[in-house]
Amino acid sequence: YSAMIRRSLQLFAEWMNSERGGLTVQGNRYALAFAWVDNASSKRQVANATVHAVRKHNADFVFGGYSSVRTPPTTRM
Repeated sequence: YSAMIRRSLQLFAEWMNSERGGLTVQGNRYALAFAWVDNASSKRQVANATVHAVRKHNADFVFGGYSSVRTPPTTRM
């Protein structure tokens, strides 16, 4: 299942970048690129993975799956 989600998001990013010139937010354009990090289904690792993605990949936005247990730590970033 995760491989299908990953491929779907890659196709979406390719389409957005080629057909729409990326994502426009408040008049600024951003090329889409996804960086995959493993949260190991752990509240602590979710925060670590989010910080890693933002710092290493210079992320402007963070997307992730929703889990009532693991989502709150990422909202504090």
